Amino acid sequence: MKYMTFNNSCFFAAISNILEELEVDVTDEEIVRESLIPFLFEYDNSTDQFLGGYQIQNINVINEYLKKYIVKLNEEKYEQGSLIERKQELIKSLTETDNHKIVSLKMTDNKSEWHATIYTGKIENKYRFINMRKSDNEIVNIELTHDELLIRLADIVQYAWVEKIKTFEVLDKKQMLANSFENLCLLEDKIIEFSTSFQSYGNRMKFRDLLFRPLLLNYVDISRIINAEQLSKDLLKLQSQYISTFKIKGDLVLSEYMDLDLLEESIKFIKYMILSKNKTTYYHGSKTSGIKTLYPNMSIHGEKYVYLTTEREVALIYTVNAIESFYEKRNLEKPNKFHPWYSYGFSKGKLQIVEYYKNAFEDTYKGKSGYLYKCSEPVNDISNKTNVFCAVTTKEDIEVLDEMYIDDIFIELLKLESEGFIEIRRYEDWTVKQISEIEKSIKDTINHFDLHNKPNNHYTIFLRNKFPKLFS
Repeated sequence: MKYMTFNNSCFFAAISNILEELEVDVTDEEIVRESLIPFLFEYDNSTDQFLGGYQIQNINVINEYLKKYIVKLNEEKYEQGSLIERKQELIKSLTETDNHKIVSLKMTDNKSEWHATIYTGKIENKYRFINMRKSDNEIVNIELTHDELLIRLADIVQYAWVEKIKTFEVLDKKQMLANSFENLCLLEDKIIEFSTSFQSYGNRMKFRDLLFRPLLLNYVDISRIINAEQLSKDLLKLQSQYISTFKIKGDLVLSEYMDLDLLEESIKFIKYMILSKNKTTYYHGSKTSGIKTLYPNMSIHGEKYVYLTTEREVALIYTVNAIESFYEKRNLEKPNKFHPWYSYGFSKGKLQIVEYYKNAFEDTYKGKSGYLYKCSEPVNDISNKTNVFCAVTTKEDIEVLDEMYIDDIFIELLKLESEGFIEIRRYEDWTVKQISEIEKSIKDTINHFDLHNKPNNHYTIFLRNKFPKLFS
């Protein structure tokens, strides 16, 4: 059981508990820290309310983080009919599948406080939920009858669940962060304007959540979570100054009680972090030196693409094609083009090189050199046609920004393994069952490309050498 570790983290704690069922071990703080959530600010013009940090529970932002675990968060919203009808429909849907779901409840019958819980099932006409708020005054396990649940369900009628995925979408984080930066600038202007004129007690109470909460409540937690220690200290000081003004019931000017220079410096630092986060480094691995521009080439996905990745380690393994390496080490005559063979996957978001035959890692990479290229970001065309979460495909010409020569890819990958950045799954580590699954996958490849009838094909020659019994 993973409990909430910071203010209003119930939604993220719920996600972390459901992920645990999928053998993904993360906390609510890790989800926030490793996503874009700390760098987001929104403004609702209709209510004049600003939102910041963990108040913004954008499913696309969360899924951008989750995709490295090959899962995504889904939402089911009920928007047709009366409130009672929508709640009835949600309750009916809860029991239609066995998977656990995130559902928002009121924590008491008469209190308007929505709290994310996990629906775990129905036993003896009672719906069971887990509450992740660790407090002596809170109940961890909640059991509700149908009528009680109707009362306790949030008025925004929806639930969420996590599922495994095979395809990935690319989040337009550049535009999202640009909007966030603009919203933070607007928030700063409004806070300064509000704080430098007389305000009644009632007005100060009204704008406490509308205006001040994103910075002086939410970001106090956020700054701690992202390890911005000085920012955290400064915001705590400003929070204390701000809270003390509510002891005064009459009109006052907040700037006489709060250090607005410190507030502006704090906002300036947050702006800097947003701008820094908006710069993504893209990599491309190749055995070819001196590339200045990457041009789209015909790919296994049927169209011309440039392939990039946001992960340096992934680009590194693409400097060496195992089939081409096999040919070079045996001085075999090369075909014009090699079929791609890069055996890797991901374990809990970390690159895992896998050996499908004995000594595959050394046989492929030892003594091989290559080039890592840092590349410019695609401007208009950006997608992901692969099954790799950190990949990006584009039909644009991509400018190379920097080139790095790697003398021995084998040694570089061993270094990354020793430093904990990647894992290497050796052939000896596989179980008999797993080896059987590998061989089945290779058989499927042989049949798919009709390699039994193509004895001189370079792919056939490679696979027959590594898996001879599959051709008998």
